[in-house]
Amino acid sequence: MTGRPFVQEEVNKYFPGHSNIISVKPAKGDIREYLSMRLKKDLVPDAMDAELEADILRIVPDRISGVYVKPIDSELRAIS
Repeated sequence: MTGRPFVQEEVNKYFPGHSNIISVKPAKGDIREYLSMRLKKDLVPDAMDAELEADILRIVPDRISGVYVKPIDSELRAIS
């Protein structure tokens, strides 16, 4: 399994014949909610102004890429 698409070639090299790819993409609302929660836990809240926080909550969810999962048959058999 891999969490990033650029690792796919490396995984294919070590696990040939296991080319099942499942694309998992988080919802922007979930990303915003997570970021908001993390920003509220900031240990130095005065280091960020409202404009920077708004930029983070606007820009990061738009730039997040999808996560790719590559199942390996032996792992699937162990689960079922």
